[in-house]
Amino acid sequence: MESRPPELLLDIRLTELGRRQANQLAGSLAGRTFELVMSSPLVRARETYERAGVTAAAEITSDLLEWHCGTYEGISAPETRLEVPDWSVWTHPIVGGETVETVGDRADSVIGRVARAAGDVVLFAPATS
Repeated sequence: MESRPPELLLDIRLTELGRRQANQLAGSLAGRTFELVMSSPLVRARETYERAGVTAAAEITSDLLEWHCGTYEGISAPETRLEVPDWSVWTHPIVGGETVETVGDRADSVIGRVARAAGDVVLFAPATS
C-alpha cells in the first residue's frame, strides 16, 4: 500500500548514534530466528535491519513508513506552533498529507500480519525525535 509519492519521503541515513544503536541491536538479536521480518523502505530502517544482523530476508513495506505530514513535513511541532499556537497532529488538518485514518489503516495492516505469525517477528521502522 503506497500512500504517498516517494519524492515526498524524508529519506535520511542513520546518524552516528543510530549506527551505534543498530550495531548494539545485533547482540540482542544474535541467534534468533524470525518467522516474519518487515522493514520500511526508508534507508535508515533498512540500514538498521542490515546492521542488526538478522539473517532472514525482510519484506519491504510502505505500511511501516512514518506519518506523512504534508506541508508540515520536516518541520517540528514546536516550529509549527510558532505559526499555529495550538497545533497538534491530532487536532488539525494535515494539509497535503495523510489522515489519521490512513495512518491507522497502515498500522492495522502491520498489526494483522504480526498477529497471524506463529513465531517471532521483528519490524524495522524509522524513528524520529
